[in-house]
Parts: sequence; structure tokens; C-alpha cells
Amino acid sequence: MEVQLPAYRDHGEQEPEDRGRADWRQRIASWMFWQARDKHQEGRPYEEWDGSWKRIGASGLPGELTWDEFVAARSGIRRRENIANTRPLELITVSGGSLFLPRAYAALLDCWEQVEEGLVARARICKGCAAQGPRWGGWRTQRPLGYATLCPPCSGAAFQRGRDRPIVDGSSGAAARRAGARPATSGMNDVTETQRRILLDK
Repeated sequence: MEVQLPAYRDHGEQEPEDRGRADWRQRIASWMFWQARDKHQEGRPYEEWDGSWKRIGASGLPGELTWDEFVAARSGIRRRENIANTRPLELITVSGGSLFLPRAYAALLDCWEQVEEGLVARARICKGCAAQGPRWGGWRTQRPLGYATLCPPCSGAAFQRGRDRPIVDGSSGAAARRAGARPATSGMNDVTETQRRILLDK
């Protein structure tokens, strides 16, 4: 199937909700735009730089970039350029100024987008009141068993409940001493203590 590359958008032009979104077409396009920019600027005075590299050219790639140039330039880092643990650049073909991918592979990438966005959506929901939080994890709160999503009111309420609850910390040395138990020590400390008793017995 033919792959239609999305138009270039500067970071400042993107909506906060769109930044970092799982979008395999946008990710492939970004690799090409970066390479087209490098080709445009390389060996050219700064005064001659312009935005021509942001437009899709006759080759189907941004600017004056050709497919052979793109593949040659990215050959050293293609192992790191993966989407859903796959390497799309190895499956793309170019014909008549258009880019093509196997239809089954494109369907797999579409499924990856849905799964990724579903996980993000679940992680944004406040555990206390089910309100939706910001995309970039502003409500993520560290808890004893990991991280949880709590909106500011629910986070404040949870903190207050913790303050009102008696502090019982069996993992601390002070709590262990108050309970009349010997604090847990590492294996090295246990060996040292055993050696000390043997010397005292002598």
C-alpha cells in the first residue's frame, strides 16, 4: 500500500496532545525530514538556508532528498530506528515518486498505534475520581507499590490520610528497635557480627 507522508510541522506548531503520540507515519516522515534538512544545510552558508526541505519533492521524499541518499545516510543507525520493535525502512519500496509498504505490515503498525494510545489513555485516568489528566504524566505519583495517577485534589487527600494515620514502618531500624527486634542487616554485617562473637568468646 502507498504511504502518504504527513506534512512537516514545527514543534511549536504542534498541539500538546499531539506531541509524542504514537504515529508511525509521522515517525518515518520525521526521519526523512531530518535528513532532508541536513542535506539542504550541508556546505551552504546560513544566509541561504530556507524551508524548501520541508516540502515533499518529486522523489516522494522531503526537499531534494532521494531514496538512495536517505538509505545510505541512515545505514549506520537503522538498527536503532524501529517502530513496534520492527524496522520499517527495510520494508519500504519506492516507485514513481511514491513510497510503499506491505499492507499486512501497515496494518500491524496501525494496531501498534491503537495499543500504545490505549495504554496512555489508561495511565492518564486518576485512580481516585476517574478524571483525565495531562498526557505527559503530570499526575503520576510515586506510591509504595509503584506509580499511580492521582489528580491534585485526590493526591492531597491521600497525603492527608497518610498524615492522620499512625506511622508504622517495620522496615526501619528505629521501628524494629521499638518493637524489640534486631534490625535486619546485610549478609556482610552478619558475618562481621559472627566473627566478633567468636573473638569475644576466646
